[in-house]
Amino acid sequence: MAEPDAVRGGDRKPPTSRQVEALVRSGRVAPDEAERLLGAGEAGETEDAMTLVRLRHAGARLDALVADGRISRGEADVLLGRIRRGEHSPTLRAQIRGLERGDEIDVPPPGDGHQP
Repeated sequence: MAEPDAVRGGDRKPPTSRQVEALVRSGRVAPDEAERLLGAGEAGETEDAMTLVRLRHAGARLDALVADGRISRGEADVLLGRIRRGEHSPTLRAQIRGLERGDEIDVPPPGDGHQP
């Protein structure tokens, strides 16, 4: 069962151009992602664009963990699947940070109700 704050449900308003420019300058958003964010006309489109940004960020971090042998590709895919479905909970973000620190994290195996 998802946490109450786990899925944002598309209630995000499109960001202002100033906000997007700041994200690009900081390196958190790539120029093509910025275009997608600025072109989002509805809240659902904005959330879709943000999910792609989150997938890129988490994917790079999880790929590094897989390459280091700290987690399996299946475990990484389970976590990415949660993000792909719109989850952006503090718990999920803490799990990924914990994995990077070397903490033991309980990642359900693929096919255990958490589809990638």
